[in-house]
Order: sequence, then structure tokens, then C-alpha cells
Amino acid sequence: MKKILSLAAPLIVSQLISMALVLTDVWMMAQLSVSDLAGGGLGASVYTFVFLIAGSTVGCVANLIAIAYGQSVARPEFGLNKYDWQ
Repeated sequence: MKKILSLAAPLIVSQLISMALVLTDVWMMAQLSVSDLAGGGLGASVYTFVFLIAGSTVGCVANLIAIAYGQSVARPEFGLNKYDWQ
């Protein structure tokens, strides 16, 4: 259990810092006006959507590259060799 907690502690701290930054942003926008707070919430939701789509795309491409590389290492006869690029 101590090993798990030692690994989890930095992740917990980073998540708490991230939540504190969001809290600070919301508090600062609330000091301006209600419409600014609503605009910030809309911007955050659009940003989150775009971030998820872009992150998912990068993650999928990274997996496909890893699979192709592993395939060429495990079975070189099916992978590309240096003469296939010419």
C-alpha cells in the first residue's frame, strides 16, 4: 500500500493544483460579471471538446505507429526495409 501511495502522491498533488487553477479562473471571472463567467464556461467547454478530439487522434496514431513498428521488428519479412523507400 505504501508503494501505491508513493506513486499516487505526485498525481494527487498535480490534480489538486489543476483544480486550484480552475477555481482561481472561475473566481476571477466571477469578479468581472455574470456574462464573463458564462463566456469563460463556454470557452472552457469548447476547448475541452477540441482537446479531447485532438488528443484522441494523436493517441490513435501513436498506437498505429507502435503496432507497425512492433510488426516490423517481430516479423521483418512483413515490414518495410530500407530498399522499400526508394
